[in-house]
Amino acid sequence: MFAITCCGASMSPDQSLIAVGDFSGFVRIFDVASKKMAGEYFVGSATRYLQFDKLEKRLLIAGYDGNLQALMLDSNELKQVY
Repeated sequence: MFAITCCGASMSPDQSLIAVGDFSGFVRIFDVASKKMAGEYFVGSATRYLQFDKLEKRLLIAGYDGNLQALMLDSNELKQVY
């Protein structure tokens, strides 16, 4: 599934989703129950760290380029945080 090695992963608090980042700048979110991809996002840099917030409304994405982004899960909007 990944052409380049995975470099970050996070499971949602209710364990229904898992987010995986790779070195090519993509973050993919999978539905655990169906084992299907729920979304794919280009974040522009290799992923260093991923974390769902406790309310599962955002996925925080830290890149090796020093950027921190928030993926708003309800609107699929990617926002630059830092």
